Amino acid sequence: MSLRTRTQFPAALSELRLLRREHLATGVTRVTLAGDLGGLPELSGGAWAPDDRVKLFLPDPATGVLTPPRIGADGGILRPADAVSVSRDFTPSRVRAGGAGDAELDLDVVSPGANGPGTEWLLGAEAGESAVLAHPRFSRSVPGADAVAEFVLVADETGFAAAARWLAALDPGIRVSAVFLGEDDGYEEFLPAELRSRASIDWLYRVDGPGQLREAVASIPLGERSFVWAAGEAGELAPIRRELLATLPPERVDLTGHWRRGLVNHDPDLELDRI
Repeated sequence: MSLRTRTQFPAALSELRLLRREHLATGVTRVTLAGDLGGLPELSGGAWAPDDRVKLFLPDPATGVLTPPRIGADGGILRPADAVSVSRDFTPSRVRAGGAGDAELDLDVVSPGANGPGTEWLLGAEAGESAVLAHPRFSRSVPGADAVAEFVLVADETGFAAAARWLAALDPGIRVSAVFLGEDDGYEEFLPAELRSRASIDWLYRVDGPGQLREAVASIPLGERSFVWAAGEAGELAPIRRELLATLPPERVDLTGHWRRGLVNHDPDLELDRI
């Protein structure tokens, strides 16, 4: 039985404009989009789960023309058949009321050496340029202290926004162990001090070599009331998931591959057991 209740939402689209950028930490930039987000509640209202995702539809990289999707008769989101449709999934870090009747949505964007089209647009577009946001199609609840005694939180840069929200959302009665992986010194700044104090954190750095994430997760003692959530590179998480399932039942192991090394258009909904 799942420890996270799933709530389905109807399809909804919003056209947003790029408002501003802010340096958040080494390799991480917060990009703010603004526009009419009717029906999309503020994150602070508790209506979102920490790992809820939105899909951002972007202008054609070759022409700069934005051809938005539409909602079909069956309630699904339809891409244009006669134009280039580029989209990427993101986990928002904040949604809140903005100025002039707009709402603002923050995306924490990773800037590694090889950027995909989503990162390139968010970090390179001019203020005022537009993209289309597809609202979350579902949300899964946050497990409570009645079911979870220890929460293990694992993330690289692509999971930092969700990780921060997990730390803010979890019941204070739940012990939290966290393993974070970043490129080099300085990425720790993504997490405010008040949230750092919420967990026992192991900070890892890619410059120290491969395999660290797997070793760090394997070193954390797990009990029958543990829950493990992770987001990062799919190829790195796949063997970790297999090892965790030798100790915990599937409903207590929630790992998502946000990206895959060497693959341009990775699907984050792809099950890790297929990798």
